[in-house]
Amino acid sequence: MALHSGLWAQDAVSAAGGEASGNEGTVSYTVGQVVYTTAAGQTGSVCQGVQHAYEIYSVGMPESPDGSSISVFPNPAADQIFIRSSEKSDQNLGFMLFDSQGKLIQTGNLSGEVTPLNTADLPAAIYHLSFNRDEKVIQNFRIVKTNNHKQ
Repeated sequence: MALHSGLWAQDAVSAAGGEASGNEGTVSYTVGQVVYTTAAGQTGSVCQGVQHAYEIYSVGMPESPDGSSISVFPNPAADQIFIRSSEKSDQNLGFMLFDSQGKLIQTGNLSGEVTPLNTADLPAAIYHLSFNRDEKVIQNFRIVKTNNHKQ
């Protein structure tokens, strides 16, 4: 939850959103709501709903086709994620981090059994983490980046 002007509100990672303004007022909106209701009146209507903040799952198989095992934690994450590989040191095992539009954000190689990946400077959103060996994708993960709410 986030504190705004003395009111508590939900904090969510959404696919998109914004504000719409007109002569009669302003409304904020998000895209990706899964449960909603509509309230209608003589001068218009408004939909309200529940936004699920995050969804955690791995895209792909728990083990890659070549027998190696990769895990990513914590998910969701605020400042840093860790990549654990069954390979102790494999310079041929690389990663690519993409944003939700497919833009390449970061690349690198795994540097041991556990490799840290800094996410502190990334905006809150859903990212795709792809692992490759010899230019062949072996496993994909969906990563949820949250805001860091330090009190």
